[in-house]
Amino acid sequence: GSTSAFAGGELHSVGAAAVNPGWNHGFIGDLAVLTLRIPTSAPPIQLASPAEDSVLTGPGAVLSVAGFGARNPAPRRKPKIGVLKTAPAFVHGFCPVPTSLMCDAGGKSGLRAVRKIKGKKRKRSIQRTICAGDSGGPMVAATAAGLRQVGVAEATAAPPKHSAFGFVWCGLKGFPAIHTRTASWLSFVLGS
Repeated sequence: GSTSAFAGGELHSVGAAAVNPGWNHGFIGDLAVLTLRIPTSAPPIQLASPAEDSVLTGPGAVLSVAGFGARNPAPRRKPKIGVLKTAPAFVHGFCPVPTSLMCDAGGKSGLRAVRKIKGKKRKRSIQRTICAGDSGGPMVAATAAGLRQVGVAEATAAPPKHSAFGFVWCGLKGFPAIHTRTASWLSFVLGS
């Protein structure tokens, strides 16, 4: 119930935590279920069924991601963390990962990074959705029946060479972010 990770809203303790037994300590199955001691007053967002997932996450689908991670990829300023942000995410048509994962093609945030090259400034476009601190956040689809969660934020695929621009692991154009596809792990989530 708050747009700040540090103030307002309801505060609840975790009663139990279950790590996905299918997790390979890498990207595959990177998912855990936290059960609160007391339910929140917020209405839950339902998980997409496998049938819904195949319709909602096709190439070109427009989804949304949210998180309290960094907004600002520039290292010279302290990244703003702890303020809720949302961004559109476009499902990437080609995703060279297993089907239990999903790639997005990045949100069009309009942020730009500037780097001096031989005394001249050169601008680089950034298209990003999730950033440092957003792991575990939801990826949702809007349907006529309400929101459906289709993914959980995992990581961005920005290559290390971009550290010269000082990015804090935010997704770049051409290097989509990776999300765990929740429909692939429904039996674990619902059984926890």
